[in-house]
Amino acid sequence: RIQRLLNRVDLEDLESYYFKLEKFLFVTSFLIRKLIESKKLSDELENDSFFFEKAPVRDIDGVRDFLSKSITHYNLSNRGPAYLNLSDLTNLFIHSYVFTLSINEGKFELLVTSDWRKENLYFLRLDAFFAICNKVSRDEIRYIHVQRRGSDSFRSIIQKSFFRNKP
Repeated sequence: RIQRLLNRVDLEDLESYYFKLEKFLFVTSFLIRKLIESKKLSDELENDSFFFEKAPVRDIDGVRDFLSKSITHYNLSNRGPAYLNLSDLTNLFIHSYVFTLSINEGKFELLVTSDWRKENLYFLRLDAFFAICNKVSRDEIRYIHVQRRGSDSFRSIIQKSFFRNKP
């Protein structure tokens, strides 16, 4: 199915789709991060861990070279599991240093590392990213514990939960 799609798309269109995808992932990640910073997501979702695969760096000097944004500096045959929370996930795309798209086992896969996390190249299936976005859009805060400080109206949110009845 993917091969048929790729056969129908010429190279210029593919580059355009690729650019639009990278832009979409950046903007989506930025919006999710703003939801986190403004405390609009439940603590459960913010603290949830999302599965990735990662490949460790093979050539640290090559990675540190600002002009070299190549996946060849990573040991792609030594992929292992990795887990990132929602904040780290969004920062990975917002600060992406290496960003490329590949097809693995018939699925589109994102290969990304950020300028903050160059020690690993992360692999995430595109459909998994969309599932995370769906989870964010369905997140609903049903319980908030607020603590007031003194007689003024300043308050701090201690806990936000998806569950209705928290102690």
